[in-house]
Amino acid sequence: MSSITSLVRLERTVSQHLVHSFLLHLSTTAQYYVDMFFYFFFLLFCFFFFFFPTISIIDAICLSRRRIC
Repeated sequence: MSSITSLVRLERTVSQHLVHSFLLHLSTTAQYYVDMFFYFFFLLFCFFFFFFPTISIIDAICLSRRRIC
């Protein structure tokens, strides 16, 4: 009888471990995609707010030099 009880306990422990590791895998995968989502929008933000103004400043300098010349 004790062997059956120990097998049941082992089965519960293994199943709890498998469920826990599966949930951990899901949360890690979800966290990866959330991080990539925010990283993509951070790069987009940097591109639009730092690269485009730089281009417009360079264009303004070139246009002002053409007008002077």
